Amino acid sequence: MQLQMSVAQTQRLETLIALSAEQRMDLRVQLAGRLGKAIGDLLHRSNDTPEKLYDQLVARIAEILTAMYKDKTLGIGVAERLSMIYVKKRSLNQKLFHAMPRMHDRYREFATDCLYDESELAGGLYLDNAPMKILKTTRATLRSAVLKPQEVQSSIAFQEQQVRRRADAKEDTKSNIMMIDEARNAQQIAAAHGPRINNLADIYSQAVSPVTDVVKGEGVRIFHQFFRDLVVHERLSLLVAESMQRAFGDTVLRSRAGEEDVRRALLEVLGEYVLAGMGIITQEQYKRQSPRKRAPEEDVHTQWKLLATDGEEREIIDAWEGGGGALYLPKWSMKGTIPERVVITRKQMKEFLKQTVERDATKLCDTIDIDTLTERAAAIVKAKGAKAVKRVLLEELLADTLEDQRVANALETRIRGTWYDALHVFLENTAKDTSGT
Repeated sequence: MQLQMSVAQTQRLETLIALSAEQRMDLRVQLAGRLGKAIGDLLHRSNDTPEKLYDQLVARIAEILTAMYKDKTLGIGVAERLSMIYVKKRSLNQKLFHAMPRMHDRYREFATDCLYDESELAGGLYLDNAPMKILKTTRATLRSAVLKPQEVQSSIAFQEQQVRRRADAKEDTKSNIMMIDEARNAQQIAAAHGPRINNLADIYSQAVSPVTDVVKGEGVRIFHQFFRDLVVHERLSLLVAESMQRAFGDTVLRSRAGEEDVRRALLEVLGEYVLAGMGIITQEQYKRQSPRKRAPEEDVHTQWKLLATDGEEREIIDAWEGGGGALYLPKWSMKGTIPERVVITRKQMKEFLKQTVERDATKLCDTIDIDTLTERAAAIVKAKGAKAVKRVLLEELLADTLEDQRVANALETRIRGTWYDALHVFLENTAKDTSGT
């Protein structure tokens, strides 16, 4: 086996040695970000993509509203508006916004942004009474025209004064005239499309209303809960990624970095990677105990940085961690009542991994080229340098491996095929949670 590092590896090792401990910590945060993104990409290639689950959520809400108000047209109308491409896309891109209750004016602001997104797709906005006239403005100006019309009118008056003053002084007035045009266009758009904006805002108010509470558990609204789950998955994927890279580096460094050692370390983290990529996260996946007696400062610092987030986002994460259970996004594709919490045992986890990653281990290792990976890992272990530095090199090796398109394609094929069927091992406890529905 080739135990000498390549020129590129040697140069990288020298670079890492020259870094301070704090710089290495920041590098580990970046690595966790790469792997966290890879987990998110894998989720978008699975059977239960956020887009597909969103469609099912909308259909569920429409059914509930129809049953509640005995009005089929209401449910159909809500579903049609929430399913529009630009509304759906913005909703999924702004998960945190929909994860918390909002005032009606905030929904009007969101609806205005959706209208602006539509205008960007069309190259501008048409008016019903002037279908050949395209109006263009800025997002901020349109928001003001809808939510603070008096401010826009005052702005127009001010810019008109500036135009007169600059004209008298023979100065350029193009920028002022452009701002006046944008403001007046925004006023026309707000007047013409105001009913659409208000209608979409009303629909959101209906969609998040208490009547949609079919999640098992008091006071939980299905609309908010869905987006909270997406927020939790996106954030905790980073912690799972950090835990994965740490476990891989620790395991390989403790071993002789033989093929079986590297294979075992890879399959262990691959199992957690697949679980997270299929929308399943347990606290065990990112709160594992370090094999060392004390977690090094770099681990603590990295995890803190990954969780130092927006106040609302942190509130959601803390509430989820305090509630127990596992994050299980596939539940949103289930029929009937959605369980608020899904209990996943270690036995179920082991059984799932046995039916997926372990069963296909040989083919996966062939795709990954375990021989080359082992050679590179062994060369890093045998090289001169501090363990903290070599661990970062091993973590980079793991990130490069999982980001490889061949690996991603191989995992997607299995996840969308037989591996998805293996999710049935988690349904025993879920079925108990939903009994009687």
